[in-house]
Amino acid sequence: MRIYVYTPSFVAHAGLERSMRLLMQGLISRGHECKLLVMRSSDKPSDVEDADDPNVILCGQGRVHKTRTADPVIHAILDLQHTMRLLPAPDVILTLTPMCTGIARAVIESMDIPAAIVSRVSGPLSKYDHFESLTYADAHLAVSSGIAEKIVELAPNALVETVYHPLLDEPIRPVPRAEIPTFVYIGRMHNIQKRIDVMFRALAALPNKRWRLKLIEDAPPEPGSSDEIRMKDLAIKLGIADRIDWIGYSESPWDEVDEATLLILSSDWEAYCYVLIEALVRGIPVISSDCPTGPRDIVQPNVNGWLFKPGDVLGLAGTISRIMSGSLTLPDAETCRRSIARFDQERVMDQIEQALLRYVREKERQII
Repeated sequence: MRIYVYTPSFVAHAGLERSMRLLMQGLISRGHECKLLVMRSSDKPSDVEDADDPNVILCGQGRVHKTRTADPVIHAILDLQHTMRLLPAPDVILTLTPMCTGIARAVIESMDIPAAIVSRVSGPLSKYDHFESLTYADAHLAVSSGIAEKIVELAPNALVETVYHPLLDEPIRPVPRAEIPTFVYIGRMHNIQKRIDVMFRALAALPNKRWRLKLIEDAPPEPGSSDEIRMKDLAIKLGIADRIDWIGYSESPWDEVDEATLLILSSDWEAYCYVLIEALVRGIPVISSDCPTGPRDIVQPNVNGWLFKPGDVLGLAGTISRIMSGSLTLPDAETCRRSIARFDQERVMDQIEQALLRYVREKERQII
């Protein structure tokens, strides 16, 4: 198959970029032709322009235009049309957002390209994401059961299959358990989504004050963001600042974790929660909010971790307190690792490849 993955810019979405490059590598290794087409969002230079990878293309490069002040969707359509004219026609266009799905549909209809459009979206799928544009897809590969349910609500007859992001098949260093309770947070310092304040308030409410928290950012801070300043102020007001290690941004965040008791994720929503899988494969149990979307597919309560209601400070504090007191038993490292066997790279790539082949055959049947 010839597969084009169409995505918006990866700015501030390091996890999305990692998972998509892994997907492309898996498809290419199986003999498929795969290219990543990145939407151009402005006239500012993009990292993609300097990427030394023939399989990564910034859409619209070389297109002559007078201005980019008009509707960005129109420009995205024109950019994708320009790029598609320079490339062989694909069998599949894999779209990573609802907007990408609508744009891809407009382009292939205008150019009479008989490709199957398959959505592979992440995120909470709110009205702000142009969620309705998913109806322009021929089929869907949902990264979580929550996203699959939302797609079916929108389009009851849609072709939908839940296929998780694959776990990279590479040697991973197990992280030993800490003698002093040590909690880990890895993610962006973006409190509106990540609700770091919920985690801080839960930790401040613990009767046992003998603990440490490591905060590690997995994406560069957004310019002008004040979240780190506000969260440091909150830690001081709660009286927990002296127990928090602010590591900052790291290109390899897990290299900063030499020991751990738990990974905590307190988000109100998530794109996929890949960090939970990254923790479990290292033998670290997890506590996560039961937010849309993803945690429910990964966390098995009382097996590899625990879930709590988003925003529930006392619920999170209660679970951590019971773990620290010994009334809840932490799963051992091997149990954590076994719990994510279904995310094995080869297994997931088999599912993705088989689903795409089915969707292409269905598209061909419809054309005939």
